[in-house]
Amino acid sequence: MPVIRVSEAVMEILKKFAIPLEDTPDSVLRRILQEYIRIKNGRNDELSDNSSLPKKRIPLGKSKQRYAQWIIASLKSQGGRARAKEVIGNIEKLFGNEFSEEERKRLKSGKPRWMKNVNSARVEMVKQGSLNKTRYGIWELT
Repeated sequence: MPVIRVSEAVMEILKKFAIPLEDTPDSVLRRILQEYIRIKNGRNDELSDNSSLPKKRIPLGKSKQRYAQWIIASLKSQGGRARAKEVIGNIEKLFGNEFSEEERKRLKSGKPRWMKNVNSARVEMVKQGSLNKTRYGIWELT
């Protein structure tokens, strides 16, 4: 069996996804990678019991579904509630390699298009009941 070494920072992230006294680093990585592949492929079907995302379908347009799934994954990794900047930063770290050339383009505001799309998906998710309407700058799963 191959051996890999991870930094303390990566290990801390793995611990956030782990079920204490049940998961191993291998099982956590496997679960994260399965979610990543599912999100990358754009599927929004019902998930298995060991999924880190809710089973509720998000009735959004196809382009917003992708962002909604990233928001949910990011919030789940942060305990279900986080500052908007933390969620957006986490999405960039986890899924930044998935952004298209068009999504990377800067808008007049100076922000990249993908960031506007994430915020737009968040607004729709609040309307659909997937996210709680909380005080400004805080995003929270329902």
